[in-house]
Amino acid sequence: MQAFYAGWGSRVAALIVDFLIIGVVPGILYGIGIGMTVGSANCTTDPVTYHTSCSGGGGSAFGSILIAIGGLIALAGALWLLYQEGTTGQTPGKKMVNIRVLREADGQPIGFGMAIVRRICHAVDEFACCVGFLWPLWDAKKQTFADKIMGTVVVKSQ
Repeated sequence: MQAFYAGWGSRVAALIVDFLIIGVVPGILYGIGIGMTVGSANCTTDPVTYHTSCSGGGGSAFGSILIAIGGLIALAGALWLLYQEGTTGQTPGKKMVNIRVLREADGQPIGFGMAIVRRICHAVDEFACCVGFLWPLWDAKKQTFADKIMGTVVVKSQ
């Protein structure tokens, strides 16, 4: 397959854009929900023994609901990104920086199921201080360990 492999910077930029797309709303909901839970605790410190005791803070039901909704939105967003990557080779972030994930063997998108497996394989990239994520900096095909396992390449879009 004759292609121009995508650089590490493009891959990182695409990841940041995708994270912002699916992470901002859940992050806000988590923050509000946790704030509602933590804010309801009443703590006092004994000035002599410096012993702190807290009462309340059992967590509000509405705060827990916001956290759960944030989690569901994050899960739905992650699945949507995997669907996009599997069926078209591009997430919105990858589209923005003009790169795509393809099977090295035939240059076709990998499919939704294999996109999920590829994401799971990224756990291998985290071993040994995340060196797998840095591997594209010096690899001839600019592949992470997950790309090597899955037989995928990230290429510049035409």
